[in-house]
Amino acid sequence: MDFYESEFSRVPGVLSSGYKNIGHFGGKTQAGNKEFTATYEHIDAQYLPALGAKIIAGRNFSQKFPSDSANSILINQTLADQLGWKDPVGKTIDYMNFPAWGNRKVTVVGVVKDYHNESLKENIQPMIFTGESSMPLGRMIVRIKPEHTAATLLAMDKTYHRLNPDHPFQYEFRDEANRRSYETEHKWKQIITFGAIITIFISSIGLLGLAMLSANRREKEIGVRKVLGASVTQLAGMLSKDFTLLVLIAFAFAVPAGWLVMHHWLQQFAYRVELSWWRFAVAGIITLMIAMLTVSYQAVRAALKNPIKSLKNE
Repeated sequence: MDFYESEFSRVPGVLSSGYKNIGHFGGKTQAGNKEFTATYEHIDAQYLPALGAKIIAGRNFSQKFPSDSANSILINQTLADQLGWKDPVGKTIDYMNFPAWGNRKVTVVGVVKDYHNESLKENIQPMIFTGESSMPLGRMIVRIKPEHTAATLLAMDKTYHRLNPDHPFQYEFRDEANRRSYETEHKWKQIITFGAIITIFISSIGLLGLAMLSANRREKEIGVRKVLGASVTQLAGMLSKDFTLLVLIAFAFAVPAGWLVMHHWLQQFAYRVELSWWRFAVAGIITLMIAMLTVSYQAVRAALKNPIKSLKNE
């Protein structure tokens, strides 16, 4: 275990920690007659447990096996599937295009369950995990108890300052880094939400104005129908019918346009939800309800008006 890991492990609130290389690097390599491109992660034995990644076959790197750093690797499930290996443990991989490592074969000792180390815009890439001692380790991941975050960070700051007083203690939370991957989408969400609210508001005002105009023009008809026994519900339905038809026609035009826009946007993501019909149905019902609430107010108001005054005015 690294000296920093050992010291941080004594901090109350720290559950585990581990090292990996800074950034990502990859290259071509081969297994048997198959050549492929993989992303390489240089890690220590504590990294995957601290990350919460699961070993689904074989074992993790271990200090009990000193030769792991030179002769052993881990691979992810995607790479095992790409190579067609149902039982990858014990298989060998040839390193290529990495002269510093030499042309030696390394043995797969474990398989890591796939996890996303990029945003959902990217496919999970074939990955090789190595404990190669000649490669640098520059980033530490630390898992802490969430209920004492502030106190734990303060204690870690003091520990780091004691070990390395010439450099500030810098950190970031993984969930914050994940959110930054979707900053563009978050901004678009805010813009679209604001635009939708403004559009609904303006549309509701327009529908209310049209409903008032329609009710004024049909004031005599409403009075006659009410005298002849028409109920408030029937009169409100009569006035709302035309507007319902207009909303349905508008929705029929909006659905294909909305589907095309959303379909194009979702193509940017390797992992995405499917555009099911019920999503558009729910949007249509909500739109119709807003329109009916807007129109029904004026329709009921007109239907409740004294028919004698309506006929007298005419």
